[in-house]
Amino acid sequence: MAQTQILLACYNGRSYLDAQIRSIVSQSEPDWQLLMRDDGSFDGTNAILRAWAQREARLCLLADHKATGGAMTNFRLLAAASTAPYVMFCDQDDVWHPDKLQKTQQKMRAMERQFGADTPILVHSDLRVVDQDGREIAPSMAAYQKLDLTRTSFCQLLSQNVVTGCTVMVNRALLDLAAPWPDQAVMHDWYLALAAACFGQIGLVEEATLDYRQHGRNQVGSKNAGSAQYVAKRATEPKKSRQVLLDTYAQAGAFVAQFGEKMPPAYYEAARAFADMPQKHKLSRLYTLTKYRLWKGGLVRKIGQCLYS
Repeated sequence: MAQTQILLACYNGRSYLDAQIRSIVSQSEPDWQLLMRDDGSFDGTNAILRAWAQREARLCLLADHKATGGAMTNFRLLAAASTAPYVMFCDQDDVWHPDKLQKTQQKMRAMERQFGADTPILVHSDLRVVDQDGREIAPSMAAYQKLDLTRTSFCQLLSQNVVTGCTVMVNRALLDLAAPWPDQAVMHDWYLALAAACFGQIGLVEEATLDYRQHGRNQVGSKNAGSAQYVAKRATEPKKSRQVLLDTYAQAGAFVAQFGEKMPPAYYEAARAFADMPQKHKLSRLYTLTKYRLWKGGLVRKIGQCLYS
């Protein structure tokens, strides 16, 4: 069995799928298996995956390709099918740098030597942002989005995620702890990061390990958080901004429901207070953010919390 299984969740991804799979097949570290699942595509994606699985022994296409309606559920099914000591998550439209797996695995194993293999551990990295044709937009997505990738304490992650799923490796201890993640999880990467911060460790590879392709069909996408356009867009979409915050409160509530008093007492108290935010009046919400250090990073995001929380 491969030491690392890479989970590739697909939906109507034929435009960039070959480039992504080629970048995985070309990794400098050869000990891996690629688990692939199609979520009911109608653009020929499934045929591309079948063809790759037939010619490359390390590629396995799950037989179930019924539509689930979302990437998070698609990844949840792939995670349930995984058995390897280490698992990575892979988007269909990126390009991995040749040493991505090797560098991420080196960081993971160093952390396991330090903290123990039974410790739930997540490792993530920065990304290089490119356009649909692979031309560079920004050498660092963290800088582009004004994100501090080291802001991974549990309370920081309750309100803001800085872990990007397509950069992530988790060990079996973390996957067994957190999966299956609940429907209230905003995304699988965020929920896994919360679990690692609460019960284990988070490590960072301090460089870009893949090209993140920015195009019109990205489910999440990379946004220049320092641009006037970004600030104006957030200001003109109050309902959307409030919904984003409500989703984070629901995710905190689901985390408390799953783990309860197994959590360290301080984290349990903070998560419960954050989950209860919709029931509090404005001043109480701002007090909660301050008391438990739940503020997002950056002035623009903090202002958004003040306005819409």
